[in-house]
Amino acid sequence: MADVAPGASGAVGVVVTGAAHGIGEALTRRMAAAGLRVVAADVDGDALAEVADSTGAHPLVADLATDAGVTALVEGALAHLGDIDVWFGNAGIDLGDGLASTDEQWARTHDVNVMAHVRAARLLVPRWLERGSGRFVVTASAAGLLTMLGSPTYSVSKHGAVAFAEWLSATYRHRGVVVQAICPQGVATRMLEAAAGLQEMLGRDDTRTPAEVADLAFEALAHDRFYVLPHPEVAGYSAARAADPDRWLAGMNRLQRKLEDAGTLPGPGGARARRPAPTRPPDRVTDHTGRWTHRPPRPARSTMSTPRTAVVTGAARGIGAEVARRLASDGMAVAVVDLDESACQSVVDDITHAGGRALAVGCDVADEAAVTAAVERIATELGAPTVLVNNAGIIRDNLLFKMTTDDWDAVMNVHLRGAFLMSRACQAHMVEAKFGRIVNLSSTSALGNRGQANYAAAKAGMQGFTKTLAFELGRYGVTANAIAPGFIATDMTAATAARVGMEFEAFKEAAAKEIPVARVGRPEDIAHTASFLCSEGAGFVSGQVIYVAGGPRD
Repeated sequence: MADVAPGASGAVGVVVTGAAHGIGEALTRRMAAAGLRVVAADVDGDALAEVADSTGAHPLVADLATDAGVTALVEGALAHLGDIDVWFGNAGIDLGDGLASTDEQWARTHDVNVMAHVRAARLLVPRWLERGSGRFVVTASAAGLLTMLGSPTYSVSKHGAVAFAEWLSATYRHRGVVVQAICPQGVATRMLEAAAGLQEMLGRDDTRTPAEVADLAFEALAHDRFYVLPHPEVAGYSAARAADPDRWLAGMNRLQRKLEDAGTLPGPGGARARRPAPTRPPDRVTDHTGRWTHRPPRPARSTMSTPRTAVVTGAARGIGAEVARRLASDGMAVAVVDLDESACQSVVDDITHAGGRALAVGCDVADEAAVTAAVERIATELGAPTVLVNNAGIIRDNLLFKMTTDDWDAVMNVHLRGAFLMSRACQAHMVEAKFGRIVNLSSTSALGNRGQANYAAAKAGMQGFTKTLAFELGRYGVTANAIAPGFIATDMTAATAARVGMEFEAFKEAAAKEIPVARVGRPEDIAHTASFLCSEGAGFVSGQVIYVAGGPRD
């Protein structure tokens, strides 16, 4: 049972507004199924009656655009329930179209989306203060946290709803009043027509059903955290918006232009070019009103429920650069680390132009003082690093009798000492966060390779280092895994081709003939694997060496 204190009636009493359709209907069904006594309110009396008949909720027809309507609803709910323990302010509308929206459309949207909460709180909060408990839940939208394209009336009013909920929480939290804001990014609703042509851009995996949102809302009754985010990636988007508003708005403007070109959003004149609605059932649309709201121009949605900062070493080019871009597309802020800070800038630009956050950091990973300073800077400017990819590496290939001590030491210092120093510096942040992901780049050369005694020994050492970290750090929520790439087309393998006197294309063709999948690897092959190992979903994978080599390896 949810952690909600019942009032004088002895049973938890709940009011859901906007209960005839969408999220409100799902909330009504979920709360009634849990055994709570529910009053369901909506302006659509016929649809409301159907919901009430099928759930056992008590229906009250109410227009929440007026003070009289809100007052009548509260009085009617009190008469039926005896007391109101939880108020779900879910009713919401979206009127108007760009700057062509009339004053009347602005006013009515503001009345329903903002003032209905204010008027309800005026009546409920004094009662809750007297008894010492009560819960006020606002269905806002991610549009209230981010930027919505298309409808200024809705965007502005949802920002107002979130701001009012924040004020309520800050003012009355210590007196037993719990305030929460549900901020979905995309929910399958009736308003398919308004979203026509946008579904493909949002992506089917980005939407939630009203029932999924209602389940989360019910679970949220067991805690007092302010935000309820059906789409966890919204937290990362909000952080990116706050960190660099100009970059965020530039990205949203690019998206506006793209949607204007597609005919799905109004241009400067305010007229919207409508597309025919798809004929398949409206099981996937956009925001819970059905409009495109605020998805930033990222190539992929966040995989993290909490914003994370990743450190990728050797990230100015090749595998490291591709891993950095991929983790950024997964929603992480990324420190792009390499010996030459200026060489990192192009990767940082790629990430930021796509709507992400990144920082170029120059660092010799074999220098203890430099590593300490770099990690401190990353923690300050991007956030505590809880994801680390130790990718920095060099080659000094030669046969054993020709290999110098300097050749040996240089490779060991960058690969093993560098991984040790970076892992030691970052693990403190991971342990504190009770979450961490360490991915070390090994190689198939760890199995032995002619002319690479130093490199093979270093890469084999990375595997042993990885397994030991998994043992030591697992209890703190930190996983450690190694990726052992086979032949990957990079500057490093091009240098190997040059060392043996072959053209790089011929070198790749010869290598591909020995690989079961009949091609050489690409940096993105490694980035895909790193993305999984760095994700929250990989929490039960630790101490493993994964060969990404186009075929089996012993």
